[in-house]
Amino acid sequence: MSRGRYSITLKPFGPTALLIEWPQRMDRDILNDITTLQTQLGTDSPPGILELVPAYASLGVLFDPAQITFEQLCEQVLALYQASATSPIH
Repeated sequence: MSRGRYSITLKPFGPTALLIEWPQRMDRDILNDITTLQTQLGTDSPPGILELVPAYASLGVLFDPAQITFEQLCEQVLALYQASATSPIH
């Protein structure tokens, strides 16, 4: 799905995790995009996010399904990512 600066993919990673994937290439801008979203989720964290696990072209989001559904989490992540597309790159 095209959101923000890159086309990202959101998919389940087991019953209590969301995997957000960026284009699979080595690119400093992609890494910056991932860390920006990680920071936003850490700051404006929806209830139920337990842990954020960054990798080179992905971000794992572990969550408590008793507090937030997978679908709700995806909606909130996409909203934050879209909002970050209008912010300057750090």
